[in-house]
Amino acid sequence: MIKHSFIVSPDLLLLLGLIPTHMQLQSETASFLLVLPFFFYIVLELGHSLIPYAALPENFGRTRLFFLLRLFLLLIIIAGATILPSLTNIYTRLVTPVDATGYSSAYANVHDGAVQMELALAFLNDGKNPYVESYQDTPLEYYGFTGIDLPINPAVNHFVYLPGFFVLSFPIYKMFSFTSFAYDQRWVCLLAYIILILLLPSLVNSPVYKLTLLVAVGLNPLLTWPVSIGMNDIIILLAIVLALVFSSYRQFVLAAIIFGFACTLKQSAWFVAPFFVLSLYQLLPTETRIRQTIKYCGIIALLMIVIIGPFALWDFSSFITDVWLYPSGSVAVNYPIRGYTIGNLLVGSGIIESSLDTFPFWILQLVVGLPLLWLLLRQQWKHDGLGTMLICAGVFIFGVGVVSRFFQDNYVGFVAVLILLGALLNADAERLLINKESG
Repeated sequence: MIKHSFIVSPDLLLLLGLIPTHMQLQSETASFLLVLPFFFYIVLELGHSLIPYAALPENFGRTRLFFLLRLFLLLIIIAGATILPSLTNIYTRLVTPVDATGYSSAYANVHDGAVQMELALAFLNDGKNPYVESYQDTPLEYYGFTGIDLPINPAVNHFVYLPGFFVLSFPIYKMFSFTSFAYDQRWVCLLAYIILILLLPSLVNSPVYKLTLLVAVGLNPLLTWPVSIGMNDIIILLAIVLALVFSSYRQFVLAAIIFGFACTLKQSAWFVAPFFVLSLYQLLPTETRIRQTIKYCGIIALLMIVIIGPFALWDFSSFITDVWLYPSGSVAVNYPIRGYTIGNLLVGSGIIESSLDTFPFWILQLVVGLPLLWLLLRQQWKHDGLGTMLICAGVFIFGVGVVSRFFQDNYVGFVAVLILLGALLNADAERLLINKESG
C-alpha cells in the first residue's frame, strides 16, 4: 500500500511565515499570545486535516470540532497580533503626559492622518469647515517625512480625506464627548478591523479557506500595523467586502449603497468602481441588466452627491484644493513624491529635481491605466465572478499606483489583500464546483 505524505494546509503555511514576523514587531510578553496558540494550532493540524472538505459537514462532529478549535486559536493569535497592540497604543496615548509645547511621545504610534481626522471632527463640531481651517499650531506640526527637508508638514494646510469619514466618525466622536475619555480615531479603525475579521469566514465554504482568509488578511503586517496606528485603509476594505457580500446574496440595492459610501471615504475606492459595476452587470438577469445597472450606478452617484456635495458647496475652491490638487502635487507646498513609485526613480535620476516638485503623473497614469483598465475589464468579462472582480481591481490599483506621486506600504497591503481575497474566492468556487460534479 502506498503511503501518502502529510500535506500542510495553506492556513498553517501562512502562519509559519507570519507568526515570526509579528514576533519581531512585539515584546516577548506579547509574543506569548502568538506562540502558545500557534503550537496547539499545529497539533490540531496533525490531529485532523481539514483539506479534504469543500465545505463543513452539516452535522456536528470531529471535523466541525477541529475547525472551531482552530478558529478559536486563530482569533487569539489575531487578538495578540493586532487588537492588543492597538488597545495598548490607545491607552499609552491616554496616560502619556503632554509637554508645554503640546508634544507627546505617544504621537510616535499614531498616524498623522488619524490625528488630523480628530482635529477635523473638532472643527466640524464647532461649525467650522475642515477643508478651510488651518491645522497649524496643532500636534500635526510634529509630523514630518523621513529624508525630506520640509519647512512645515504640508498637511497643516490641507485636509485630504473625503467627507464620508465625517459621516462614519462623527457619531462616535460625539459619544466620546459624553465620557471622560478623549476621542481616538483608532477606535474606528479597530472596530472596522474586528468586523472584517468576523465577516471573512462567511465569504467562502471550505473550512481551510475560511481559516486561510483570516490568516492572510487578519495577520497581514501591511494591514495590521496600519490599523494599530490609525491608518484608514481597513475601513475602505471593509466597505468593499460588505458590498461584495450583499452582491453575492443578490441584495444589489444594499451593495450599491455600501459601495457608494466607500466612494465617499477615499479616492482608492474610485479605482474599484469600473470592476464593481461590471460585476453587478454580470450578476443581473439578462433581460433587465442594462436598466438595472444604470439604476444601481444612479444609487452610487446619488449617495456620493448627498454626502460629498454639501462639503464641496461649503467652499468649493478649498475642497478641490485639499482633496484633488494637493495629493496630485499642484499646490504651493506639495505632498512629496514617496513610496514604491516610479517618481522616486525620476527624482534619483535627476529628471525631477526635488520630491516636492510638481510633475504630471496623471499623464503616466493615463498611459498605463487606460490600456490596463481595458485588459482587466476584458479579463473580468471572460472570467466573471466576484473573486475575479477583486483580482482585477487590485491589479489596476497596483498598476496605476506605481506611476503615481505616492504609493506607500499601506497601499501595497491594500491591493495585496484585494488580490488574495479574490484568489481565495475563485479557488473556493472552483473547488465547490468540482466537488458537486464528482459527488
